[in-house]
Amino acid sequence: MIGASTLPFLNYSVTNWLVRGAMAEYSAMMLVPLVLYLVKKSWDRGSLCVSTGFAFGCLFLAQSVIAYYTALIVGAVLIAGSLLRVFTRNFFSLKQIVLSLFAFISITWWSLLPMLYFRQQFDIGRLLPDFLNVQLQFHGAKEYLKDSSWSWSNAPNLFTLQLDIVFVLSLGVLLLMRRYSREHIGIFGIFAISLALQNDRSKRLYEVIPFAEFIQFPWRLSTISSIALLILVFIGLKQFRALALIIAVLTIVVSGTWQRMNYYSYPDRLETRNSRSLSHYSLSLFGEYLPAVGSLLTPDPASSAVFSEWKPLIDEFIETTNSAAQCTLERVSPISESRSVSFNVSCKHNAVVYIPVFATSAHSLSTSRSGVNRNCIIEGVNQSLCGVRLSEGTTQVTVHMPTFLSVVSRLLHI
Repeated sequence: MIGASTLPFLNYSVTNWLVRGAMAEYSAMMLVPLVLYLVKKSWDRGSLCVSTGFAFGCLFLAQSVIAYYTALIVGAVLIAGSLLRVFTRNFFSLKQIVLSLFAFISITWWSLLPMLYFRQQFDIGRLLPDFLNVQLQFHGAKEYLKDSSWSWSNAPNLFTLQLDIVFVLSLGVLLLMRRYSREHIGIFGIFAISLALQNDRSKRLYEVIPFAEFIQFPWRLSTISSIALLILVFIGLKQFRALALIIAVLTIVVSGTWQRMNYYSYPDRLETRNSRSLSHYSLSLFGEYLPAVGSLLTPDPASSAVFSEWKPLIDEFIETTNSAAQCTLERVSPISESRSVSFNVSCKHNAVVYIPVFATSAHSLSTSRSGVNRNCIIEGVNQSLCGVRLSEGTTQVTVHMPTFLSVVSRLLHI
């Protein structure tokens, strides 16, 4: 309990909730101890606890990449434990695995179904542009142990990779005191693997393990290594309550030790300067939700830090295409995250008009005139934008964003 009190104050915890505002990752970091507790409980009894599936489902919903790596790392330790006969092979009984998997799906099915659908519609590889390539994001081992640029005076707009120094020193002393036994090999394994994957010598693994590159930054594994380090320290301090209190207080006092380290920057976000120019559009800011098919304009926004460099091209494409059809459109709904977006469209004759929304078969249309198809016309050559065939005159067109029911119906081909 004393160790648990330090969890929100670890360097990487502070990085998530205060410096980066990465609440999904922070939520996952708070759930990792629960998953590890249930794995430890399973380890002790030699059989996989079904409740692990429920906890892992919550972790997946918080941050799927952290959940993926937690499964990889913990799975590797459990397999090693089985091979070394730390516990019996009954741990991996088919019945317990199936029940745990069922528990996981019971928590996540409502999220997995849309993910399955949208993965077919959009190119998720666009989450990995050059500046987010995992191969370019490694840092030296020394940076995790001693951050020479640390200063109390730095503003918390950037962050440190340094592991909590009080914990690092404590672990060193506890190892010299031989406070650990064979039963602690599992958590040492998790700690070692999570650290090793943050080192550039593991580059090859990110190319071999499917989907491993979607972590983007290897230092995200500090989520796991920081928690493993915390657990190891307070395991060793189990018989020294007063010392445990001192270590906890010291850790909390020096938490948030930021430094000015290079972290990729967004020179132009959807804020003051761009809010007006983007006010008529419903396109992805960073390009991750661009269609999987279609002759996308160049330069590809996936190669840029911000969407603004690419937006004028799609601007021009939409205006040129609609002008050729002698049609104009104006957005009439406010720019916000919404379930629908409306436009007034004026045409001088019957024509297909392209709405600035990347469409899927789960999008639907409603119009102020009858006789208009409720589904978008989607063509790769037209950037997979939502097309609608309209007659002469002015029509209000509303594009309804995909709902859970529309996604499920498309998956089931209803």
